[in-house]
Amino acid sequence: MTRTIYFYIATTALFCCFAFCFFLMAFRFEKNQLFGIDITNEKDSADFKSLYKILISRLLLITAFYLLPTLFFIRYFSRTNKNYPLITLFLMLSSYALFFLNSKGKIDLLQNKMFSCKKENDFISLIFSVIFVLPFIPIMLNAVEFIVNYAKLPAMLPSHWKLSGVIDSYTAKSAVQPILMLVGEFLILLLFIPAKDVFYFRNDKIAAGNGLRKVMILLLNLQMWSVSIFFAKLNGSVLNCRNLPSGIFWLFFGINITILFATICLNLFLSKKR
Repeated sequence: MTRTIYFYIATTALFCCFAFCFFLMAFRFEKNQLFGIDITNEKDSADFKSLYKILISRLLLITAFYLLPTLFFIRYFSRTNKNYPLITLFLMLSSYALFFLNSKGKIDLLQNKMFSCKKENDFISLIFSVIFVLPFIPIMLNAVEFIVNYAKLPAMLPSHWKLSGVIDSYTAKSAVQPILMLVGEFLILLLFIPAKDVFYFRNDKIAAGNGLRKVMILLLNLQMWSVSIFFAKLNGSVLNCRNLPSGIFWLFFGINITILFATICLNLFLSKKR
């Protein structure tokens, strides 16, 4: 347990260090510059102040988007394996690079009056808001199932799994374990909701771009569903004291990496359309 805590601290420090360095490079590299673009004439405008806050939020969200799941999987799948933080750190840095390029494009569009920071408030936006709530349903049902069946659960509950899905560690039954699992899962899923508004911006001058933007939001929702289903299977393993389905861990990562790659490709395509 002590080694796991130290590993948590080291991983968090590593992620935060890279986030801080990137923050300095992007926002404080040179005076009156933002992502390498001179904003001397616009830095006091309301639009640029709004964009500045959004970009900072986006940077923090990307960091949390990779850090929280990494800590979660270290706890339940590998207590000291360095591969988890290294792989997700690489994905985080890749997202930072894409974030840097997209942010430069948005600043350029804003300077040319082709971009607005305003959120959409139409029917489609309402639909998107609803579909991003639906993946919480399986986890909520798991929480109800834990409450209803807690007294019937065995004295020892699964607490750790191999990558193959086989349970390799048990712990004495305690209400703390399912609560911590469910809270961690909810926090990870909650990251997807602001991502819907923070990762993708509206551009009224490029209609095709807005269509692809909606496709990327749907891909993000599909990624959220894959996370939700994986967590539901994990909770089911605890409730029934059974191994996870064989290969589900690798299927989960395969789906998410494929969606991430598709989103990056769409982002690069949109950047060429500007």
